[in-house]
Amino acid sequence: MKLFICYHSRYGSTKQYAEWLHEQVGGDLTTIKDLSQYNLAEYDILVFGGYVHAGKITIRNILQRHWPVIKHKHVMVFSTSGTPPSETVTLQTIFENSFPAEICERLAYFPLMGRMETAKWKLSDRLLTHVGSWIEKDPDVKQGMVSDVDGVSQEALQPLVAHIQSLQTARDHN
Repeated sequence: MKLFICYHSRYGSTKQYAEWLHEQVGGDLTTIKDLSQYNLAEYDILVFGGYVHAGKITIRNILQRHWPVIKHKHVMVFSTSGTPPSETVTLQTIFENSFPAEICERLAYFPLMGRMETAKWKLSDRLLTHVGSWIEKDPDVKQGMVSDVDGVSQEALQPLVAHIQSLQTARDHN
């Protein structure tokens, strides 16, 4: 099965995961900036990776734009954020707020811990986070919004790798 991996990264976590994924399962790897160079109709398995910004996954518009061409294929989304994997309700809400219901039900979703280094943030991210932390009432959540986090690990990627490999193996046996 022909595999395609496309990602959108701002500070490096999503890029790191996409590169690790590519090393483990192969396929074509690109950023959203170079997406127009590929014909998505040629692929059987498509993986889109993006980070969470303002409560939504950044690759949502790209995926929705190409949905008519890829909706009958195996499509996966992974996202990076500072939200721990144990916060399944929050992660599911982010996913559901990023895509229409008819797309959500066809996607396999893999939320991953990202890396937040507040000293490297752009001014727009600092302002958005400041406003968000001002609105947030829960002191623990508020502190988490402005604390450095590094949850990036190859082990976290394994459920996505296993899912892709199971699709590749199933195709090889048919």
